[in-house]
Amino acid sequence: MAAKRPNPNPKSQTPGTSPAQTSALGKLTSQESEKSDKEWQTTMQNLLSTGFDQINRRLTEMTNQMTYIQAELTETKEQVTQIKTKTQDIEGKMKNTDARLDKAEESVQQIQRDQRQCQDRLIMLEMERALKMLRIQNVPEKGSEDLETVMSEALAPAIEMDVAEFRQGLEAAFRVSTAYVRKNNLPKEVHLRFTKKAIRDKVLRASQEKQLIIEDKKINVLKQIPWQVRQRRKEYASLAQLLQQNGISYRWLTPEGLFFRIDTQRYNITSPMKAQNFIEKMRKKLKKTDNKESEERSREEQSQLG
Repeated sequence: MAAKRPNPNPKSQTPGTSPAQTSALGKLTSQESEKSDKEWQTTMQNLLSTGFDQINRRLTEMTNQMTYIQAELTETKEQVTQIKTKTQDIEGKMKNTDARLDKAEESVQQIQRDQRQCQDRLIMLEMERALKMLRIQNVPEKGSEDLETVMSEALAPAIEMDVAEFRQGLEAAFRVSTAYVRKNNLPKEVHLRFTKKAIRDKVLRASQEKQLIIEDKKINVLKQIPWQVRQRRKEYASLAQLLQQNGISYRWLTPEGLFFRIDTQRYNITSPMKAQNFIEKMRKKLKKTDNKESEERSREEQSQLG
């Protein structure tokens, strides 16, 4: 009995199926596979189409956004350009304003210098006039008094001059109330104006050599210093006090300032700023000394400034 041949495709046949059924089943399976492939292709095409549409819409949106951004950038650049132009205009105007301010400041400074020069010339004229005048302090004051006669009779002997001659050289005599006499409760000052500077100098020199007395009262004889000069000298009061405390002789300058020497060094201090700088520089080097001469000089300066 011959042996049976094995089925070459055992999976294509199932037990109990005929070849025709198997063939039909294979065709059906192939059709379903083709249908499934078509459906898959259709689905993939749909998905790709949808994806491409979304990508296109997104690209369109991005393009629109880029266009908008570019427009904004262009507008911003224009605004920046306008701002730069305005800034340049403002800077130009500021430079012009600064130039005008500088010019105005120079003009003001020139006016101040001119005013200062006019004041200096006025001071020089007043100082020239003051060279014929004296201030007398502590002269007893009476209700009705002939000051020219009283002062002539009191001062003429001090300079060894005839009373009539002294009276002839005395142009005017009058009383003046000053801050110094009010503060110290003293009689009003007597101001004398002479016809000649020589007589004034003799009286001043005599008062420095000996104590002058009127009606048993010691009097102080002072130079006449114009008000503007006294005001300027107040700005040098601290320096004058420092020099006095150290026994350093000094001389007032006209219209303002101090001249003095320390050792062999000469100093001309002609502005309040220079005076302050000198004080700051030399205060530690100079020793403060209290002496009678400096105190008397200080009192004299205070009375002069009054």
